Amino acid sequence: METTYKDGKQDGVVNAWYNNSLLKEKSTYSNGKIVSAFVWKPNGEKCPVTSVKNGNGVKLWYVLGSTQVDRITYKDGERVED
Repeated sequence: METTYKDGKQDGVVNAWYNNSLLKEKSTYSNGKIVSAFVWKPNGEKCPVTSVKNGNGVKLWYVLGSTQVDRITYKDGERVED
């Protein structure tokens, strides 16, 4: 994972990869809060469900080599419990 911090909080672009080197996630943060997110499945296909815009929406988190998928909901840039 590549991420940048400002004053101890995530700020800027976050890139994450699977162990097979394919891109997993590209998100943008501002002052520690998520602004946008795009996610790819382990096979390289873009996730059709993930949609985080202006800090609101849903992000799926796939686990390589597994059928496990975690669903994360965001409101106003912060994670909320489903």
